[in-house]
Amino acid sequence: MTPPAPCPGSGGCLPVLGWSGGSPSISAPGPFAVTLSRAVGGAPALVAIGVSSGFPFPLNLGPFLGGGPCYQMNEASSILYGLVTTGSGPCQGTFSIPISFSGASPGGPILGQAFVLDLASPLLGLPVVASDQLAVTLLP
Repeated sequence: MTPPAPCPGSGGCLPVLGWSGGSPSISAPGPFAVTLSRAVGGAPALVAIGVSSGFPFPLNLGPFLGGGPCYQMNEASSILYGLVTTGSGPCQGTFSIPISFSGASPGGPILGQAFVLDLASPLLGLPVVASDQLAVTLLP
C-alpha cells in the first residue's frame, strides 16, 4: 500500500494529517486525537477513517477531483467526520478530532485521510484538497 501524497492547496501548502496523544493503545489513558495542519482556515472538511485497504483500493480520485497522484484513496471509510477547520487564510487551517478506543481490540492499521474545500486551490476540477494518509496500529 503506497500512502497518497498530500495535494497542494491555497498558498501551496500541503495539508498533513497527524496523530496526538502518544502511542495508540487501548491500555493508555489518552486523550488521543486525529489532527490536521497546513490546510486553508475556515473551510469545510471531511475526514474519512476506516480499517480496510483491500479491493477496490487504492482508488484514484483524480479523474473526479481534477488532481493527480495526490488523490489516491487507500481506505474504505467506515467513519466520516464533517467539520470546519480553525484559523483563517492559506496554510492556517487546523482541526483536532478526539478518538476513543473504548471497547476496541488491538490491531490495525486504522487509516485516515482528510479532504478540505479550498476555493483558491491551484488544482483543476472540484476545489477539494486531500491530505496525506494517516495509518496507526492499535496496541494492547
